[in-house]
This record gives sequence, structure tokens and C-alpha cells, in this order.
Amino acid sequence: MTVQDNYMPVFNDGMSDLADEQAAFEAFHADFYTWSSDPARVQQDLDGLGYRTIAKRTIVAAVIPVVAVPFLFLGDLAMGLSILTMLISGIAFLICLGTDEGTRPARAKTPKKAIRTFINALKNKQYNRALALTIPDGRVVDMPTRPQLKKAHLGDYVPPRISDVESLKRYSNGFLTSGAGYTRYTNITKIKEHYVDPEKTVVDLELEVEITSTPVWVYFTVFLLIGILGLLVAQKKEKITTHKRLILGANGRWYLCNPAWNGPFDLAPDAKLDH
Repeated sequence: MTVQDNYMPVFNDGMSDLADEQAAFEAFHADFYTWSSDPARVQQDLDGLGYRTIAKRTIVAAVIPVVAVPFLFLGDLAMGLSILTMLISGIAFLICLGTDEGTRPARAKTPKKAIRTFINALKNKQYNRALALTIPDGRVVDMPTRPQLKKAHLGDYVPPRISDVESLKRYSNGFLTSGAGYTRYTNITKIKEHYVDPEKTVVDLELEVEITSTPVWVYFTVFLLIGILGLLVAQKKEKITTHKRLILGANGRWYLCNPAWNGPFDLAPDAKLDH
């Protein structure tokens, strides 16, 4: 039986005897301290979670501009698309790099930094990083609950157990991440600390979290209106004239005298045709 089998947090009702609860927590704490004192075990845990200093999507965003370079020399259209691709992927790379920095487990040097890093990892869907910020023996949570939002729907499905990356993903979907027809922006607005022990090795945090929910259809409407407005503003219309001479062939088809905008045998662009 592991420490997790015995441990139940204070806010659960499954243990009424405070002495037993305290003893269970002390055992849980001691086991964790032993684990965290061994760098090899900590690294093994990170490896098991598939943690990388640079996430896969950051690497992909960094590679795309390199792949797009050869297309710069394949004509104007390819060059334009290549530059656009490089610009977008470059911006995406910087965003992903910032996200990687903001979700590194090594940032958890204070309680406030640890909880902010955890929330950042969840809302950026880097669930392995979020789990890396939790105690291994505490990662199994049966019948997890979620708070109810008054102004937005969270989605009906809550997994019966959190135990790994996939179940944490299902748990967070529609709550701290987008889902159930809404996009989410989660921000910690207030943190209160209460240290449990004189050595300040255990702390309880009270969090005030602001969750901004926006229906997905709003974005489509806004983007559509902005797109239409941008199209109307960006469009530049002007009229130019030219002349092209065509000759009827024996096969009944008409043929241009040349492929240029205005070339041999064509009248000058400013010439006037006699009607």
C-alpha cells in the first residue's frame, strides 16, 4: 500500500479522525521528501511523463521557416506565400517559446510561482508539465469535482479518476481549457499564503481565479466582420486600358498576336479605336 492509499486531504470528508489524518499526511510528506531528494528519481519521473525542455510544437514552429526557405526562389507567388508562412510560424515560435518558459517545472521556486506555472501548463494544454508539478503519490484522484460557473457551461463529462496525462486532459477540457462551445482565458487574480509549519515547508494557498469564457461563435462573427471590413479597406481599384490584336485562324479560333500585355502588332495603349 502506497502513501497515496492512506492519504486524504483536509478538504475531503473521508477521514474524521484528525490524528490519523495528520499521521497520514506526515507519512505522505516524508515519502515525498525522500523522493525529491534524489535527482535521479526526479529526472526519471520527468522522463516518464515525456517532459522536454522545449515542447514538440515549439520545435515544429522553429522548423517550418527553415523548410519554407527554398520556396523563396520559386517565383513571386511562392515567395509571397513563403514569407507569409515564415512570418506566421516565426510568431508562433516566439509564442510557444514563451509558453515553454512559463510552464517549466524548474520555475516552481516559490509557492506562488509553482501554482501559476501549474495553471499555465493546464491552460496551455501541457498536461505532462502540470503533472510534473504534482507529487507522484498524489496524482491519483478518484471522483474529481470541478467548480460550477454561473455564466458559462463547463461541459458535462468529468472523468471518474485523474491518474495520468490523458485523464487530466479530459478533466481540464472545457474547464481551464477551451471546450463545450467556449474559449477560456484563466488568470489568477489573488493568492493568499498560509504556512502550515514553522519551517515553512508546507503551505496552503487560497486562490482567486478569473475565468473568462467567450462563445466560439463570437470569434467567427468578429473575424468575419473584420475580414470583410479589411477586404473593403485594403482593396485598391483602378482602371487601365490596352489593346490586343487577334487573328482568326482557318480552324475558326481566334489567336492573339503576342502574349504580352501590349506587344508587336498591337495598337498603342493610348490609341483610340474608330467606331
